[in-house]
Amino acid sequence: MATPPKGHLKRPAGPGFMGPLSILKIAEATEELCGKQAAEELLRKAQVFRLPAEHEPVREARVADLHNALRRELPDQAKRISQRAGQLTSDFVLEHRMSKRAQTMLQSMPWAAAAWLLGRTTELNSWTFAGSGEFKVVGRLDFQLRGNPAIKGATSDEPACHYHAAQFERLFQVLIDRRMSCKEICCSATGAAHCHFRIRHPEY
Repeated sequence: MATPPKGHLKRPAGPGFMGPLSILKIAEATEELCGKQAAEELLRKAQVFRLPAEHEPVREARVADLHNALRRELPDQAKRISQRAGQLTSDFVLEHRMSKRAQTMLQSMPWAAAAWLLGRTTELNSWTFAGSGEFKVVGRLDFQLRGNPAIKGATSDEPACHYHAAQFERLFQVLIDRRMSCKEICCSATGAAHCHFRIRHPEY
């Protein structure tokens, strides 16, 4: 469904890599919401001394370090920053990674069929946001993710995958129905076996 643009992101041959947006958009959202100094300090605390290029895969350990640093260093803003970063990630994907033709096709389909197709497309490209984690579509509007690098080592009393939930929600709202939403109903950070995301539609 995607038309490779200039600087197309190519999947590495080896395991343990993710797309760079999991780093780039956290940095961008932090600067947007908290200022340039806060973003620079966060990157320093996470030992991210060079931002990757938009077409450059990154080691998932670097992603884990940055997302953990965000929760540790900016606990009061971490959820909002993660959600904004997820939105920015999907905006970038729509602008640079998915062809306008594919977008138009999804937007013109019945919502249930479009949701199924978008879920399968997301599964095929899951290495970009899940790394070596196991991402599965387990129902028309349900996703499971085991081993999410962005919450590796995190503990929480409530679901913590705000970055991913916002990313999924934005894609479904833009491509299928603006009334759709995404809720994480269980999370590995709380001790669950996996993270489970449910896309909601008012007609389902």
